[in-house]
Amino acid sequence: MLEIKDKSECCGCEACANICPNHCITMVEDEEGFRYPKIDKEKCVNCGLCEKVCPIKNEVKKDDNLSKLQFFAAYSKENKILQKSSSGGIFSLLANYVLEKKGIVYGVTQEGTYDVKFIRVDKEEELEKLRGSKYLQAKVNNIYSQVIQDLKTDRYVLFSGTPCQVAALYKTLGKNKYEKLFTTDVVCHGVPSNAVYRTYIAEMEKKFKKKVVAIKWRDKSYGWGPNRVTLYFDDNSKYTTISRENPFQTGFLDNIYLRPSCYKCLYAKLPRIGDISLADFWGYDGKLLEENDNKGISAIIVSSEKGAELFESIKEDLIWEEVNEKYLTDRCRHAYIHPEENSERENFFKDFKNMKFKKLARKYNMEKPMVMIV
Repeated sequence: MLEIKDKSECCGCEACANICPNHCITMVEDEEGFRYPKIDKEKCVNCGLCEKVCPIKNEVKKDDNLSKLQFFAAYSKENKILQKSSSGGIFSLLANYVLEKKGIVYGVTQEGTYDVKFIRVDKEEELEKLRGSKYLQAKVNNIYSQVIQDLKTDRYVLFSGTPCQVAALYKTLGKNKYEKLFTTDVVCHGVPSNAVYRTYIAEMEKKFKKKVVAIKWRDKSYGWGPNRVTLYFDDNSKYTTISRENPFQTGFLDNIYLRPSCYKCLYAKLPRIGDISLADFWGYDGKLLEENDNKGISAIIVSSEKGAELFESIKEDLIWEEVNEKYLTDRCRHAYIHPEENSERENFFKDFKNMKFKKLARKYNMEKPMVMIV
């Protein structure tokens, strides 16, 4: 039976809940706002599967790594895709490639203000739901099981998630090697507390005296950089700030309230766990900027033969250049190193129990001058 004595040993990937034959594991949110497995001991038959699929207790080692990793800067030639994507539109091109093969794409959507979850997509027009960044941990539900069912019917599958979720999928697959499975992981900064996020949204609703109905984490209405966050209200108005002027984003970027496992992530390293890894190429200063017009550039890491196949399949639809490892990792450090825990994290969550978000933001230097752009 899976037993979590140290919360840093659980990444919330839900592999244990997916694999349990008696469906006796549910995910329950703790006081910090992170979901952990809860086992119904009366139903549990001690089969041990939940322990075997845990990607933290059993680190995943890929056996199809390239002899030499490949690193690229790139963006889509198609302006429509570029405008709707967080950075360079690479995921959309990869997804279209798989859909053209009558395959299935799995990724994360955010419905409304709070509902962040994995979904299954088999039509190009549905890809819109998967575009854009989501800075909250997605509910997996039974997605790994669905992936396995699609693979068993000999369909191509593209699975996109955080590195720990990709690792969880591999553990759930076991020793089965599905040639038609492709994976892409996002270079992840970590996942912030759902509870802190809800408190922030409640504070904004109180401030503006109206309901937040949606959020866009990486709003490119004013260009790719600087990074912006937009809140949408029920009266069709919106409020946009630069990320570092947003207290919730500042706390997230300062690592104050990330999930405990993020500070010890096994998969923030090279080679990456996914066949292809994607990130924003902040700090890129190369030739691709000449015609990009601040629409977004992606960093791409190819870590496997399948990843190389995927990149070759979309290369003609990209403006791209190859870069060296140091150039990329200097600008995307979480490609090879996990976030460092903020020394104030423990004190923050002690105060979180009885302090309003505005006071927390002020005390922990998260509050910056908030300038409304629109």
